[in-house]
Amino acid sequence: MKIVSSVRTVAEQQKLYAQGRTAPGPIVTNADGVMNKSKHQLGLAVDCAFIVNNVPSWDWRLPWIVYGTAAEALGLEWGGRWKKPVDSAHVELNEE
Repeated sequence: MKIVSSVRTVAEQQKLYAQGRTAPGPIVTNADGVMNKSKHQLGLAVDCAFIVNNVPSWDWRLPWIVYGTAAEALGLEWGGRWKKPVDSAHVELNEE
């Protein structure tokens, strides 16, 4: 696996938020970057991908449950448990 996204600027978060709303592509976040900040903006989250043939892959057939279960065992919150949008690549530090 490899970290493919970590700290984001407001502009980067707003661009992701626009996806599926005012820009092409599926909705990938509910955090607009201003009123609702992403944990990425706070340096508390990363997105990872499996490396397949030297290329990042988010194929749903890869062992995301193993990744998520391991992250949760370390006390991290895993986006694979979220309802909308499910974000299997995402893990974040809980502030609680």
